[in-house]
Amino acid sequence: MSNISVSSQTWLQNFRPYVNSTKVKWPDLYLYLMAGECIDLTLEFEYSYLIGDPESPLKLCCEPDAESLGLECDPPFGQLVEMKEGLIELTWHISAHKTSGAPFELHFEMPLYQGMPPSPLVPGKIEDVLIDSLRCDRPVTYVGYEVNAQALVLASPSGRPVPGVTLNWTYAGRPLPDSTSDKNGIASSVFTVTDIGEHDLEVSLAGDSSSPKIQRIVVKDQLLAVIKLEVDKYEVPVGKSLEVRALLQSSLTQEPMEGVKVDWEYRHYGDDVSYSNALGRTSTCVLATQEMFERPPLYIWAHVHGPNFTVSKGMTLLVVPNANI
Repeated sequence: MSNISVSSQTWLQNFRPYVNSTKVKWPDLYLYLMAGECIDLTLEFEYSYLIGDPESPLKLCCEPDAESLGLECDPPFGQLVEMKEGLIELTWHISAHKTSGAPFELHFEMPLYQGMPPSPLVPGKIEDVLIDSLRCDRPVTYVGYEVNAQALVLASPSGRPVPGVTLNWTYAGRPLPDSTSDKNGIASSVFTVTDIGEHDLEVSLAGDSSSPKIQRIVVKDQLLAVIKLEVDKYEVPVGKSLEVRALLQSSLTQEPMEGVKVDWEYRHYGDDVSYSNALGRTSTCVLATQEMFERPPLYIWAHVHGPNFTVSKGMTLLVVPNANI
């Protein structure tokens, strides 16, 4: 059928591209791959006059050379594939087996069909994997405290979270156990600090320590704390909540103490944990129940545990009937 006039529009008129079963317009095609990932590129041609034409076999081509990029394809790049009678689509399984960070361009050709131009370009990129951020819950903490750190692993430039990436961790120059990113791209490390001073927490991609993410952690000696408790009112109706606030200060300097762990105890009714902020303040929220009303009074305690001491401060609240119940 080479006598039928063809042009660059022939591809747009006869073939509808899909990426991983999702229809995409030719101008919007862009393939992002990561090492170990596979993408299905499909051409659907259900109503094409080219089906069954002996001159219509087509091939998928890659520039630059696929092998140098770390790209593989099934069927292979450059292999002719027939549009046989009874078929309405063809699929190429494209995978990357190494992270090169390199762009590439794909296109289809129909070399046996006289005058048929190449298809529109299908650009793409083999993405880099990087640690986007590192954060921890206790950048200022105390000897013996536990620190929880999280690193976010993303593909660049798409910004997709990358699961299954192994990260190496060190704290104060000492190795910590490796961890692996989850489906959200988050890898975690939990460790206990033992030495006073400023220390670096570092995380890097396994086998590549050239560009680690670094978080400075300040570890203080936990001095004896003074706890001051306050509330807006000492009565709380059943079914309502009341915030109990605490101010933590050094017993020596009266300066606010940041990052101190406070164990809250609602006598007979439960407990809570919070940490003081940069102003030395923290709080807990108490929900008054019918049982608390029936068994007055309600005792609230705040405890700070140090290596060799425990400081406690308590207050009494009264749970009263709720006029609206």
